[in-house]
Amino acid sequence: MHTAHTHEEAELDTRPPTRSYRRLIGVFWVLVTILLLTFIPPLINVNRFQLRIARNISAAVGRPVHFDRVSLTLLPLPGFTLDNFVVDEDPSFGYEPILRADQVQVTLRLSSLWGHHVEFSKIALTEPTSVNLVRAANGRWNVETLLLQASHIEAAPTAQRFAGSASRFPYIEATGARVNLKLDQEKTPFSLTDAEFALWLPEAHQWHLRLQARPTRTDTSPGDTGVLRMEGTLGGPDGQAGGSAATLSQIPVDLRGTWQDAQLGGLSRLLSGYAAAVRGDVSLTFGMLGTIGHNSIATNIKLSNARRADFVPPQPLTLEAACHAVAGNNFHQVTFTDF
Repeated sequence: MHTAHTHEEAELDTRPPTRSYRRLIGVFWVLVTILLLTFIPPLINVNRFQLRIARNISAAVGRPVHFDRVSLTLLPLPGFTLDNFVVDEDPSFGYEPILRADQVQVTLRLSSLWGHHVEFSKIALTEPTSVNLVRAANGRWNVETLLLQASHIEAAPTAQRFAGSASRFPYIEATGARVNLKLDQEKTPFSLTDAEFALWLPEAHQWHLRLQARPTRTDTSPGDTGVLRMEGTLGGPDGQAGGSAATLSQIPVDLRGTWQDAQLGGLSRLLSGYAAAVRGDVSLTFGMLGTIGHNSIATNIKLSNARRADFVPPQPLTLEAACHAVAGNNFHQVTFTDF
């Protein structure tokens, strides 16, 4: 009997590991991998690539780019973190940077790591991010050269599954951004706050953009000015006019948007600096189609619950109006065609 019992114990010892045991081993290796991915990146010095990364981004945007530090991240996806990221301004528009972000997260495309060149899948600018739009005395905007530079970039669509001869354009986004407006060297009180911006390439030479922000001014508290939303495309796909524009005026534009939840008192303070003695709810829709050099603009504005600030009538007034205009010479000339 003792011999039979010993034989049974020997058979138990030679059985393969149970499912629970294999699961425990798997959990152990997952934890080890997570710990390695968490603690190893800070030990790797990638600052030697800082100059190369800055040079590549500068070549893409056509402006000098610099940042203080670059670090490697592996979770949740491999990439780089750029600290104190700055894009310099064209000296003809001033010396304040056109873009400044405390931190930029750059995510690598995993599939490109086995290819001939490394591609980025996403570039995220975290808050606070500051952007300066400048209009010079001669009527030119500081973003004109950036748009023309972008129209000449040979890039594959962002969502293209497999890598090709041209690098796939990354998905670019910014959250919590502030957009400032400058006229020549003077910064105006008008700005867009809490801006959320996204840019990607659905087809070659065609950029899709999305913007949401709150209009405000810095020299007063305008109150509830509503939310501005805009979405559309710049440029045209290959095979269409403007697929690779030779000049800025030839770049196709197809934009549409809304301005919702604005109060008439806050809107008047935003535009003039003081609140008019009227109240009401304002909503606006607009569309723009054509090229940057020549396009048609259609707008529809609705004013609801209009009244004097000191009087509430039994039946508030509601007004609605539509307007059509044609913009030419890169938006420097606007002609109203219909009201």
